[in-house]
Amino acid sequence: MSWCTQAVGRLLIDLPRGRPQRWIQSFDAAAVRRLHRPMAQATFWVGVEGVRAHYAGRPHRQHDSCLAHHERHEAESEAVVIGYASPHSFWAPELWRFVHRGAQHAYEWKVTALDTENQPPSPELWGPHLRASQAVLAGLQPLPEGELPRTEGLCLDGACIAGDTGPNAQVALTVEIAPGTHLGVGYQENRRGCILNTAAQLLQAEQVRAEAAQAQAQDGQGLRDFALLRWRECPLGGLTAQEFITRSRWGDGHVQYRFMAWVSGGLDSLLTPTLAVHLTTPARPGQALADLPPESDLLALWDSVLPSVQQRPHALPGNQRLRDAV
Repeated sequence: MSWCTQAVGRLLIDLPRGRPQRWIQSFDAAAVRRLHRPMAQATFWVGVEGVRAHYAGRPHRQHDSCLAHHERHEAESEAVVIGYASPHSFWAPELWRFVHRGAQHAYEWKVTALDTENQPPSPELWGPHLRASQAVLAGLQPLPEGELPRTEGLCLDGACIAGDTGPNAQVALTVEIAPGTHLGVGYQENRRGCILNTAAQLLQAEQVRAEAAQAQAQDGQGLRDFALLRWRECPLGGLTAQEFITRSRWGDGHVQYRFMAWVSGGLDSLLTPTLAVHLTTPARPGQALADLPPESDLLALWDSVLPSVQQRPHALPGNQRLRDAV
């Protein structure tokens, strides 16, 4: 297996090269997706028009149509579409932003339910929502494929966000290293209005699920036993993580492993993020799943990944460093 260093959030981590990847990234309530590539600018505008037409072609009981707002900025290759999912009220309009930064870097930005308290559409209503997302989009800097950034910013799929990332910014990358087996890393900063879970709570939830599954097992089928193979404190990218490894065995002989290194982090700060590195093997057997390697090989793989996690140089303003929450 060939490995390469990738930038995720404000971290660097070694991950397998050439394997299927899945990025998840969001900024507060907005889910961000990199569109298929290469994408010509003409194709980009066809897609934008399709979203606009979806709302414009549907009648609304209190408005001209379900299209509430539309902006097309050809010079900047950016567009905005706001529309109503329901034709009966002004509750929870959907906000779409589209940006095209070249054939390899087109992005969709979507909020599925704006909090507008059923107010009728107006420029004044949309202004705060558009300014909040524009502040983040203004820092979008595309990255050449495979290149690691050398400047400040939060790394997502194919780009880096410099400057203000707003509340509850998160980026996660998962790589399928074998059919049904996934290795991933998650990074969250400026967490606000949320509960900070601990690794102990995550482990307890898994143990509760295992106990319930064992109680339902019958005639040698179902979950046979659940074991905690490791629980300890470990370094992770210059921070202090809690690490656990579990193993579940089923009556039919199937075995599943879950590896987790977790940093709870703090609230309202760039410097105390929530971090997670995880490795999971298939929960249940299936036709497309490969045989698991020996347990010792999985442990060796895991123990080689964790030391590769490091803070990316110059990722934070003023060359600050991430730190443990007090």
